[in-house]
Amino acid sequence: MLVGAGATGGERAVVAGLVIVGFDLNMKKDFSIVTVHQEPTEHIDQLATETLKQFESVADAARAKLGNSSGATATSLATINTMTDGGAVNRLAQISDELRQSYIQLSREPAISRVVVESEDGKRHTYFICRTTSILGMASYRSPVGRLASLPVGSDLDIPVRGNVVVVETAQLHPEQKIAGWDSNNSVIEGQNYGPLTVLSFRTLLEGETDDSGVGADLLASLLAQESQSANISEGIRRSVITKMGLRDQPILDQYQDKIFRLPLGSRLLILGPPGTGKTTTLIRRLGQKLDSAFLDEDERSIVESLNSSNLLHSQSWLMFTPTDLLKLYVKEAFAREGVPAPEERIATWTDYRHKLAREKLSVLRTASPGGTFVLKDSLATITPDAQANMTVFFGDFNAWHKSAFIEDIRVSAEELSNDPDGKIAELGQRLLAITKVNKSGSVTTLFTAINSESNRIQGIIA
Repeated sequence: MLVGAGATGGERAVVAGLVIVGFDLNMKKDFSIVTVHQEPTEHIDQLATETLKQFESVADAARAKLGNSSGATATSLATINTMTDGGAVNRLAQISDELRQSYIQLSREPAISRVVVESEDGKRHTYFICRTTSILGMASYRSPVGRLASLPVGSDLDIPVRGNVVVVETAQLHPEQKIAGWDSNNSVIEGQNYGPLTVLSFRTLLEGETDDSGVGADLLASLLAQESQSANISEGIRRSVITKMGLRDQPILDQYQDKIFRLPLGSRLLILGPPGTGKTTTLIRRLGQKLDSAFLDEDERSIVESLNSSNLLHSQSWLMFTPTDLLKLYVKEAFAREGVPAPEERIATWTDYRHKLAREKLSVLRTASPGGTFVLKDSLATITPDAQANMTVFFGDFNAWHKSAFIEDIRVSAEELSNDPDGKIAELGQRLLAITKVNKSGSVTTLFTAINSESNRIQGIIA
């Protein structure tokens, strides 16, 4: 494109992102080259149009499935025995509820990311990624393909069907249905040759296009429209303004958090970090994926089946503790965004749960019915300031005392057996007494192992 610079005779050309300025003074040419950023506005317009159409199609399809599907029930099985097939019936009910929750989520939030990848044959493919179960050829963020949303431009990944692909363009989307139609707010887009850019509103971007090429066009309106479009697209990542207290909604984790929440079901994790780094968000996202049986591998499904055999639904086989009741409310809201049911019995503070555990399970605390003998007094100082300041030493002392007291109880019981009038019982008591003397200063595990060697003799006498 060549733009005249007026009567000065100068010329300015915009070529491939470079501004080339030339001046003609006394028939001498003096050129300077300045690098500037050139926004691919036409491509962004196409991206916005495609995205908003996808929002509308997915939301309409999700609402249609909510209206037409009654869900799977026990009558869907060819043969059913309600006395012995309770697990199968519960599983069908769980699948039906999961699908219903997914359709509700899709009708409110059709997609959270748009990723363009390039396969080894040079072809490009576009993936729209949603939070939960996908429809219309989309990909769930919980699936292996969903990891594309967390990868930066230029990263590669092996995915089913496509093989090894390279990420060439990403867009983080935040759908919102307005009166005029679907929109995406504060979308962050990045490609190989541009970005990252933050687009405040896709709809404003598309509706702000005006034709000012005609004669007599309103110059002021044109300048205002250009200023509005300039404010709508900004370079870099724009941070959201805090409007309320709560956990930050982070639909897409970074590539390191993404690896954590996709670890196998049996993994044990300790996540440390300062406030606001996404620890709770990562755990909630991991729990959401592991509760969705569609995204479990064979080993994980075998664990789930072993839990189902005990009449415990997989969707109820978890428990989360929060330090305060206020944070519990924020966590429940975050679970709702992920489409994970989180009733009161699944989320609790340890202060409340320990009372229930001590009364109903351990029978330590006193209850109205016959049970424990102790009364918990929170105000009672049971640990001295010196012990609190030296917890490692305190635990070492307590552990040594507890082990010694336990072995002493075993020794006293073995001595009573050794004095029994029955010769067989007395002989057994002598053997156990010798074991306690040998393991007096050893570990409790060694003591248990030695006593276990006498288990058959003990069971025979008891029988």
